[in-house]
Amino acid sequence: LKNIPSKNLTIRGLSGEAKDIEVELINEVSIIKSKTRFENIYLLSKESTDVAFILDSSDIIFDNTKVKLPGAKKILHLKNNSKLISLNNHFIGSSKNTAIYLGDNSTLDADNNKFIKFKNAIETEHGKFNGVVELKNIEASNCTSSAFYIYGGNFRGVNLNISKSASGAIFLGGVNARLENISIRDNKFFAIDALDGAQVKIDLFNFHNNIKAGIHSAGNESNLHAVNGKISNSETAIIAENGANVTGKQIKFTPAEMKPAKYSTDSLVNLIY
Repeated sequence: LKNIPSKNLTIRGLSGEAKDIEVELINEVSIIKSKTRFENIYLLSKESTDVAFILDSSDIIFDNTKVKLPGAKKILHLKNNSKLISLNNHFIGSSKNTAIYLGDNSTLDADNNKFIKFKNAIETEHGKFNGVVELKNIEASNCTSSAFYIYGGNFRGVNLNISKSASGAIFLGGVNARLENISIRDNKFFAIDALDGAQVKIDLFNFHNNIKAGIHSAGNESNLHAVNGKISNSETAIIAENGANVTGKQIKFTPAEMKPAKYSTDSLVNLIY
């Protein structure tokens, strides 16, 4: 794939198996004011580039694709009200890049996706994102920063499974995040990080073996509310500091000797057992 699409475009493998049809990306592809669909293909390239696909006021659908572009710092960059629908896909990174980067009022709707070996699998533009991220049935692992780095906007995640990363998910800057039925385990620092005014609600969760803490919240009146979950095998279950508030109920902590919570004098942890 080399040329810049100038109109609506569909690239579809007719066998229905992504491995059967290889599409090589030669250079950066700009998609402007159009609709593009990739279906049943294996998209690959070893070329080094800042962005593989940059969308401007456009819609794109990836369905049943395998995407391996380790040389791209960002595989997909959405801006100016662009929208990505990502269904049944497998993204493979290089531990230094981002799979999906969202700016402005862009939208991501993803279901049944797997991400492995990224810096951040999904990231939003810092301080400038005001769009929507909707995730269902997502697996992400081996991320050197986090699976999701969401700064601003609205986030909804259902059936998320994150493992073997630095932290599971990081929410910042006034983001409104809702998470339900999530498993985050075996991370170096935190399962959930809520920072700088993030507003986060979690229901039905299992945070296991996240070394520093299951939940960390800090700064500028960040608020995190968690219910119906389990935090196990961390140094501390919950940390709140620098003006953050964490509330929770029906949370189980194991082992018994794990410290349930610690917080600074200007923060609050309120747990109802």
